[in-house]
Amino acid sequence: MMELIRLDIKQIPKNLLIHNVIYNEYIADDWNKNQYADDVEVNNVRIDYLSDLQIASIAENKRYRATLFYDVINSSPLDLNFKEKSKIILDDITFYIVGIKYLYTDKLHHLELMLA
Repeated sequence: MMELIRLDIKQIPKNLLIHNVIYNEYIADDWNKNQYADDVEVNNVRIDYLSDLQIASIAENKRYRATLFYDVINSSPLDLNFKEKSKIILDDITFYIVGIKYLYTDKLHHLELMLA
């Protein structure tokens, strides 16, 4: 008989979840115009991001990339159903969700959203 191992990993502490963001769920693409749901304020998340500057002979382009950490216990609202192509807004910077990782212990522990 196989023994189950219980992983007792603590949630991400609230003091590390220092950001509040706005989430706009992607609804549909209507004739090349994306449609989004109304603003949802998401509290107690963490965004680790970097920016890089791309310089070409005729233009400069600043690009942001980030990871948003959403704890299934300490972030709110609970039970958000994040979708790719949705918007995350932090400090007047708009990111788009390009990937979602679901991380488990013996149950869902937290989500990592890849933002571009």
